[in-house]
Amino acid sequence: MPLLQIDDTTRDAHSFLRRDDLCWYCGDYTARGGFACSPINDLVSNFKKPVSRRGRAEYRYKERAIETVGRDFRNAFIPDAFHQGTFVPVPPSKARTDPEYDDRMVLALGHMAALVQADLNIRADVRELVLQRESYVASHLNPDHRMRAEDLIPLYAINEPIAAPAPSHILVVDDLLTTGSHFVAMKTVLQTRYPNAWIGGLFIGRRRPTDDAFQAIPEATDF
Repeated sequence: MPLLQIDDTTRDAHSFLRRDDLCWYCGDYTARGGFACSPINDLVSNFKKPVSRRGRAEYRYKERAIETVGRDFRNAFIPDAFHQGTFVPVPPSKARTDPEYDDRMVLALGHMAALVQADLNIRADVRELVLQRESYVASHLNPDHRMRAEDLIPLYAINEPIAAPAPSHILVVDDLLTTGSHFVAMKTVLQTRYPNAWIGGLFIGRRRPTDDAFQAIPEATDF
């Protein structure tokens, strides 16, 4: 599907985004809309299905959603984008050592890279350049303290063993754009390490501005 871009008509709905932040997304997500509300609602809801449900019959919908996201991202870009860009997933709210750690975006980008290799014979650069030092409570579970960019920056660290070669164009990739705090925190950390890199954001969906119910988005990280 073609990507949509955050512009002056939509940016103010995402309070942490600044005028120079460039972000793209596949479609709108309606909070409390349910699976049937839209294709993006269905995709995001299944994509975010908790890993605690692994082994249940319903988990196949998460696995299918991961493949769909990878395929959509592969189809969204011309070949030059895969030659030039580095795709960096936003860490989820749980650290790697946490039993609830969910590597869904890493898997989706891995599927994208496999399709790019098979279809275009291009080796897409997908790197977890930013790691998270510790887990935190997702904002929908702690509405009185939604994570701000300044809260997240100290939790993030550059993954130095894979930091080279320095990327020239970085796409920070997350599932849902809400306030934009995670994107801004990631951009800040990456710009400090790579001051000459262009940095943009890529999302499956963005929360519609009329939706104010954060708690309706299970496992969302970008609050």
